[in-house]
This record gives sequence, C-alpha cells and structure tokens, in this order.
Amino acid sequence: MYMKLKVTVNPNPFTSELAVLIDGHFTLNAVLRLLNSAGNVVRITSCTVNEGNNRLSMDNLGKYASGQYTLEIKLLNGDLLESIALQKI
Repeated sequence: MYMKLKVTVNPNPFTSELAVLIDGHFTLNAVLRLLNSAGNVVRITSCTVNEGNNRLSMDNLGKYASGQYTLEIKLLNGDLLESIALQKI
C-alpha cells in the first residue's frame, strides 16, 4: 500500500500550461497522464518524485480542445496514486 500524495495543480481551469506541485514523503518513479473527456491519453510524461516538494510542468497544452480533462499520477506498475479533474478553457 502506498501513501497518498499531496498534489496541487495550477491553474485550474487552464489554457496552455499546468504546474503540478507534489509533496512526496518518499522517492518514486511515476507517470503523469492527461486524459480528455473520452478517456483518451493526450499527454504522458514520466518523472521522478523525490521526498519533499516537487514541481513538474506540462506545457504546449493550448492545442487541445476546451473541456473536461483528468490528470492521473500512476506508478510505473500502473497503480493509481492520484486523479485530479481539470477544466481546459
């Protein structure tokens, strides 16, 4: 079992970029997946979350349609750590 991460995503709603702030209590390798309202992955980024405060950026998002999106943070084995609802304007 994994501890839940403290995750903040700004801004929400977003237009062209997101800042993902993760407060980790351990070091882990993760995957950030941005899904559109149909559940299709439109952006995927791998990262290392270190103990303490982490800031990850997702940019060049202006090309995607306005609407509902979900940001998922998963372990490399597929376990879901966090899921955040987002709005693209």
